[in-house]
Amino acid sequence: MASSYGRLNREISVHWLMIGAGGALGAFVRYAVFLVFGGNGKFFLATLVVNILGHAAFVVLFVIIDDRALILKSAKVFLRIGF
Repeated sequence: MASSYGRLNREISVHWLMIGAGGALGAFVRYAVFLVFGGNGKFFLATLVVNILGHAAFVVLFVIIDDRALILKSAKVFLRIGF
């Protein structure tokens, strides 16, 4: 019982780390797009553009990848939830 609890606890910790790393990367990309737009108070537009284009790209990507099971569970958490 203790070994399965430790494994579960480790898996949850990895998921939290992946979510945090993905969130940090997503924030960086949103800020970079904001700077590309000129950085003149249009941060909401940069966020909208990144969210829409990113979502569309991930839908296509995950349809291809999930069908073939080519990605680890922790990488899915990183991309789907974090980024």
